[in-house]
Amino acid sequence: MFIRNRFMFDEGAAGGSAEDGADEKKANDETKTEFLVWLATQPADVQTKYEEHIGGLTSALKKERAAAKSLPMLEKELKEFKAKEEKARKEQMTKEESLTTDLVQSQAIRDQLKAENDQLRISNAVEREAAKLRFTDPVDALQLLPKGSLKVEGDEVVGAAEALKALAKAKPYLLIPDDTEKKKAIGSKTGKSDLSNAEKSMSSVPVRARL
Repeated sequence: MFIRNRFMFDEGAAGGSAEDGADEKKANDETKTEFLVWLATQPADVQTKYEEHIGGLTSALKKERAAAKSLPMLEKELKEFKAKEEKARKEQMTKEESLTTDLVQSQAIRDQLKAENDQLRISNAVEREAAKLRFTDPVDALQLLPKGSLKVEGDEVVGAAEALKALAKAKPYLLIPDDTEKKKAIGSKTGKSDLSNAEKSMSSVPVRARL
């Protein structure tokens, strides 16, 4: 009991509030004095063990108090560390988002270039095939072809010849007439012209002369 009271005096009584009053302080002092008198009558080994015990408790209490004092600083350091970590995370996200945006834009540019290149290949293929089939205007032929009838596979344009042949069959007036057709057309016009001239000459001859 005296040991417990001694510990209370050494560590606890000092932390009491001022409201405890003078009577309580006096009672504690008396109890402390009684304990010290009792301890003085004990063997040396008992006194040594007591001092070691009290010393260990005092040391542990000081460490706890020191840790309690350093706790706000540790909490501040932890808060700063978390803030830095959050900032680094946001910066990393910003870099990743920027990289993603760049990739999307690069892909869009590549798609646009591929579409333009495919269209150029289709135009060239149609012009070559239109020339073979004797289209008057290859550009008009290209515009009249159904959308989706041509496609690029690798380095080749598929469907150009078939689509133009179908167009030539459906609209032959888009083609340049061949020499035979020209001659027929010229002959037809010439015959009509000669006939017309003969009719005019006959009409100018008097009726008696014709009889």
